[in-house]
Amino acid sequence: MIHLKDIPTVNVPLYDELAIKKVLARVIKLPSVSVFLPKAVVEKNAPINRDFLFSVLATKEPELLNDLIYNAHKQRNVREGEEAEMENIEITQNMMNML
Repeated sequence: MIHLKDIPTVNVPLYDELAIKKVLARVIKLPSVSVFLPKAVVEKNAPINRDFLFSVLATKEPELLNDLIYNAHKQRNVREGEEAEMENIEITQNMMNML
């Protein structure tokens, strides 16, 4: 049995990469996690409370949760960097002289 004081609080960003369905698909087969999930979630893929799922991960698989968050940040930053590059316009020296 786990006491409430033993469950770390986590602030998981609301990223698409950390959507419940995506995270649950990765962790549902882990015995250390699945034992704490409701049977309906494990057997019938029923919805689960986001805070509950991430609290279970923070308690039983903290390294995995940190990796998931880190990778989500990394993917998001790569995309934002690519989008920023697409917004830039390169001009030649001749064009600059015309201005």
